[in-house]
Amino acid sequence: MGFGIAKLLISNDYTVTTCTAGRSQTTISRIHSASIKGYGTDTDFVGNSDIILSIVPPRDAVVTAQRVAKAAQDDAAIDARLARNASAEGLLYIDMNAISPMTSRRIAQIFTRAHADSKDRSNSEAQEGSQQARRMSLRQRLSSFASSQSPPLTSHISDGLTAMAILSFTTAHSQSPSLLSHLLNHLERYAPAQHKFLQSSMPKMPPKAYRWIDEMREIGQTFSAPVDEQGGGFSDEAGKRLFDGVAEVYRVVSEDTELGDRRQAG
Repeated sequence: MGFGIAKLLISNDYTVTTCTAGRSQTTISRIHSASIKGYGTDTDFVGNSDIILSIVPPRDAVVTAQRVAKAAQDDAAIDARLARNASAEGLLYIDMNAISPMTSRRIAQIFTRAHADSKDRSNSEAQEGSQQARRMSLRQRLSSFASSQSPPLTSHISDGLTAMAILSFTTAHSQSPSLLSHLLNHLERYAPAQHKFLQSSMPKMPPKAYRWIDEMREIGQTFSAPVDEQGGGFSDEAGKRLFDGVAEVYRVVSEDTELGDRRQAG
């Protein structure tokens, strides 16, 4: 999804940057071919960005926020922003991942703490001249965080159906290949819409399975959270444990089968 959004932004004359640290050579080649500017460190990346869109597997959402918050407080990143006269609004971090409202609030707290730490650090610089005052202002603003705070309620239907199909098809095939054939014929005749959907979704599933493990867990947390915390208010059995089971299906596909080898390099 990240490359698709990058191409859309570039086509509308936006400059797109990313951090290449820890990325595979295949991904770095894709970055260069897409005219995306790559920086080798978090500090260089943050110092040369105004808006950061976090688009990562859900399991990496918190760690990514921690990396950005830490880099945003680095003097080198702040000096880079000062040198290019970065906007007074500072850095905006937008989480676009399939995470629960609870995880979103946890990420917001990371930037809140970074903001508090930066205020303490900047107070000692306030009397050191206009350049230091500008640095203080930027440091205090480098903690902006935005999230829709809406639960990831769109993928649970399609991904949940795909997980149930994996269980059904695998069980049928393990009993007899002819039984799987009968099952597919039955679906095509009596549930043509589901049959058509699964024909399209199943072949595309293996490279994405590793991403869906934690996405399903985040959805389960959302359903089991209290209503006043933007959750569904269901019991753990009806929400969290149900989707923990769905997550386990995708974990098996990703880690215990050859299909997991098809994941895209990151």
